Amino acid sequence: MAVLKARGMQKARIGIALAALAGALLLIGGTAGGAFAAKSAKPTLRIGMIGDVITLNPLAAPSGVGITNTFYALAYAPLIHQKPDGSFAPALATSWKYIPTGTGRNKGFQLTLRHGAKFSDGSPVTAAAVAADLHAYATGKAGFATWLGPNPKFTAVGKYTVKIQTTLPTPSLDYILSDGGLWGWIESPKAVADQNLPTTATYGAGPYMLDTSGSVRGDHYKFVPNPNYYDKSAIKYGEVDVKIIPSSSSMVQAMQSGQIDVAQGDGSTANAAKSAGIKVLAASYGVQYGTINILHGPAEAAAALKDVRVRQALNYALDRKAIVNAVLFGYGKPTSAMEPIDSNPKLQNAYPYNPTKAKQLLAAAGYAKGFTMKIACFATPQIQGLVQTISKYWQDIGIDAQYSCTPAIGTYIQQILALTSVGSLAQLGQPTPELFNTFIGPKAPVHMYDDPTVYKLYYSGLKSANAKVAWTKMWTRIVKQAYYIPFYENDFVWFFGSHVKNVTTTNARLGTILPLEWSPK
Repeated sequence: MAVLKARGMQKARIGIALAALAGALLLIGGTAGGAFAAKSAKPTLRIGMIGDVITLNPLAAPSGVGITNTFYALAYAPLIHQKPDGSFAPALATSWKYIPTGTGRNKGFQLTLRHGAKFSDGSPVTAAAVAADLHAYATGKAGFATWLGPNPKFTAVGKYTVKIQTTLPTPSLDYILSDGGLWGWIESPKAVADQNLPTTATYGAGPYMLDTSGSVRGDHYKFVPNPNYYDKSAIKYGEVDVKIIPSSSSMVQAMQSGQIDVAQGDGSTANAAKSAGIKVLAASYGVQYGTINILHGPAEAAAALKDVRVRQALNYALDRKAIVNAVLFGYGKPTSAMEPIDSNPKLQNAYPYNPTKAKQLLAAAGYAKGFTMKIACFATPQIQGLVQTISKYWQDIGIDAQYSCTPAIGTYIQQILALTSVGSLAQLGQPTPELFNTFIGPKAPVHMYDDPTVYKLYYSGLKSANAKVAWTKMWTRIVKQAYYIPFYENDFVWFFGSHVKNVTTTNARLGTILPLEWSPK
């Protein structure tokens, strides 16, 4: 949930981001597409996903962590690989560095590409291809398009060198261009030129490619080895099958029966999986479901939410520890703060559960009798359970918190953009610049509020040799102004069986697991 400002050109983009991060499914019929290389003697890897990826096309993806990146990593090689400990290693790029531009620190970046790499369609991975792809990211409609700030420039220097120049300091380009940051998934020039192509097939330089004749969108996917992959020794499997299994209990059964090797899990079934002998991994991906639409929605709620005391009251009304136990089954932790990787951990308990103080703040703001507030949610079991729980807490302090959950993407987006004062949005624990450019900045695609002090602190940090000083003040102000009502930091939960090894998930990589790291036992 987030503070959303109604901006005509941004409505569809905001809705897509909201629906995707709440677990939306977008079903598109699979297309016939080809016979690939004969099946090898290598084993088949079987992956289970609770929900489908919203798009096969990385350039249009609204999110880039967890199961999304696991899926893309099968067919798309990143420019830079993020290792489980958060450090970076070569992939399509063999080296990278910041370079001086004469306009200030962290505005110039250079990549040196691997020689001889090819996309699955046979075209070479060149500096010109990569520059065109990065330009497409920067000018696209996905929520991460603003991560490099306004008007970044991408230049091919010879066949294997790419130079990037930004107008604002961008201190985390290695992350952004990695398989942790989403911009790293590079598409072939053919797909970049015709964005209809990667909606039904894959056009990456990764270890596998989609066998469209063996895939049905929204149900199952078949991947086969990419004959053009630059490191054939890294291809451990002769086939990778991805199955969509919406029920988490059914996922456990599929793991137990040996139908699935690695699966997306959740807290509600983690103990059952352990009891069945399935290995369970969990790591934080920094998602908090929160908040308030101050400038948009029914007049009564919109007026009330402009008062910081009302927003603070909504925060104090929540027993976050109880919410974590009830909704996440312990797979997460309570937090009162938006929490990027570089945030201030002292803010996590800024709003301890205090319904008495919440009522006092409402009374001081002139709302002793409360007001009506509508909440929309996408009808996944976890999200719906969360909304029911928080509605009860707000009703306990006198607010008539009405909620409406729908399984229809279109209806949900309409509710968020036109009918409600509260919506659900997942906030990802990425570095401060990525969060600012996605959610906070004046030109962010999901713009939440205007606060000149926040803007000043952010840009002061960008220009500073020690950005953390200014950014800690920025996040502290955001929390004290209660622009968000975070509830918890969620965990990604993964299941894996006895036939696969080297499955690793860490907080440093936001809970993502990458198939290229796995091996059959």
